[in-house]
Amino acid sequence: DITFDSYMIPKEEIDPATQTYLLSVDNPLVVPVGKKIQILVTSNDVMHSFFVPSAVVQIYGMIGRINETWMQIDKEGTVFGQCNQICCIDHSCMPIAVKAVSPEAYATWLAEAKIKFAAAPAPIRVAGGTVNE
Repeated sequence: DITFDSYMIPKEEIDPATQTYLLSVDNPLVVPVGKKIQILVTSNDVMHSFFVPSAVVQIYGMIGRINETWMQIDKEGTVFGQCNQICCIDHSCMPIAVKAVSPEAYATWLAEAKIKFAAAPAPIRVAGGTVNE
């Protein structure tokens, strides 16, 4: 069990050789290729949407409810999506990146993520950046 946040990389921090503004995130969701992945979605404020067209998945997140769907990505690479429910002032800053990797690469990522996300204090996000990074 790990928990992490994923935020859009600000325009001024984008590496144009490897990242795309409005799509690239600091922590993509990493999944193993060829495996069925359970997606659980909820919200702590307003209605949101987990929409990744290339993975053929769209599900809404609502306060007080956990919605479930499944997805499977069959080739390595990164697919992109976004919250497509017009939800709040930061709606345009809610991209979703899902990186599909080999099962071996996933096992390596998971081992590293358990350390990285357990050891790092959760950033305090405020409008325009973070407080404790």
